[in-house]
Amino acid sequence: MKKCFLLLYTLFIGYFACGQSSMPCIPCLSGGISLTTQSQIDSFPINYPGCTEILGDVTIGGIWPSSDISNLNGLSNLTKISGNCGILYNNLLNTLSGLNLITEIGGELRLQTNKYLQSLSGLETLSTVGGNLNICYNYSLVNLSALGSLSFVGGDVIIQSDDSLKDLTGLESLTYMNSDLLILGNYGLMSLNGLNNLISIDGSLIVSNNLSLNSLAALENFKIIGTFIYISENPVLTNLVGLDHLTNIPVYLYIFQNNSLNSIAALDSLTTIGSSLFILDNDSLSNLNGLENLVSVNGLIISNNFSLSSLMGLTNLSVVGSGDFYQGKIWIINNPSLISLNGLDNIAAWSISELVVFNNISLSTCEVTSICDYLGTPNASVEIHDNAPGCNSVEEVDSACSFLSVGDASDQLALMLYPNPTCADLTIETQARSSLYILDFSGRQLLLHEIPGPTTNIDVTGLKSGVYIVRVVGEKGVQVGKFIKH
Repeated sequence: MKKCFLLLYTLFIGYFACGQSSMPCIPCLSGGISLTTQSQIDSFPINYPGCTEILGDVTIGGIWPSSDISNLNGLSNLTKISGNCGILYNNLLNTLSGLNLITEIGGELRLQTNKYLQSLSGLETLSTVGGNLNICYNYSLVNLSALGSLSFVGGDVIIQSDDSLKDLTGLESLTYMNSDLLILGNYGLMSLNGLNNLISIDGSLIVSNNLSLNSLAALENFKIIGTFIYISENPVLTNLVGLDHLTNIPVYLYIFQNNSLNSIAALDSLTTIGSSLFILDNDSLSNLNGLENLVSVNGLIISNNFSLSSLMGLTNLSVVGSGDFYQGKIWIINNPSLISLNGLDNIAAWSISELVVFNNISLSTCEVTSICDYLGTPNASVEIHDNAPGCNSVEEVDSACSFLSVGDASDQLALMLYPNPTCADLTIETQARSSLYILDFSGRQLLLHEIPGPTTNIDVTGLKSGVYIVRVVGEKGVQVGKFIKH
């Protein structure tokens, strides 16, 4: 009689604890359970009759290198797992059928190294994961479509090394992510379709080492990032379309080793980056067009971009210092096609704490307003070397800056010099009725020529090989340029 009373009491408490439904929800296993064999799965409804909610953690498989579990049918009465759920190292498992009634996992859901798992069929009713959603190293997994009801994940979403995935279809119900979104090393992934309704990520966005990923366009509604964005080692990604609506990145933006990336124009809504902007090892990127609305970053690191020839996309950048290790640092390193620092003109010198410019073998023009102003500040931290003549040392740049002293450098008129470099004749297109001076980098005047018309030819065969300053002074103002004599 006493045993009967206890059973009725347990059923009663379980019913009201789990909510009214077609069948009572009976909690069990507050300490969790590890199911490592098919026999344990099959015996579950016998060993735990009526159990529909497991209160603790659940591990299914979990024995390296593999368990003998081939189906989860013995778990077909479960509606909820209150703790973590790990489905691990099951080489015989093709689907997750048997979990069809589960609507909620209170902790993390980890699906890892299930070698022949082809689909997540069985999770169609799952709507809530309280912790991380970690789907990794399931090499045969072809889609996530069974996750169509999943609308809340309390932790990170990690999709990693699922090489048969072509897209992320199945994640359409996720509009907001509470933590990080990591999409890592999925070699067959071609698009992010499935994330089309994602609006906000409270943590970071990391998209890295997806060898077939050619588009981020599915992020068409993505507007808010909580920390940083890291786009790296996606070798066929050509542009950043999908990031069009971002206006602010609170921490850093890291664009690294995307070898086919030829445009960042989609970043044209971006105005501020709370930490640093890193643009590194993107071999096909020739310009920074798309960053014209960017006014503030915490540091600027541009390095090892083989094709980058212009920084003009940064023309409205005014502040490079506000708060971490890279505060105020400008590093321009090993960009072999870069010829000029034009584009950095409007950065306030007071916001610069360090200037490092080296191994840019074509870079000959460094005397832009911001750089010149910074060189003139007390205790400026500067490293300039191994660039082209004219920007090959602090002394060369400082000397070139001195030739910009008449009028603001940014206001001077354009001066056309060609061919440049030249061996003999130099053609100059400039304002009429002006005086032309050619000077070396020590400031010595080598030639003075009166210019009667808009186009003038000058014979420079008598000059030694090197870089020379051309200064034209006329009634409309001062023009300054440089040319190289071979």
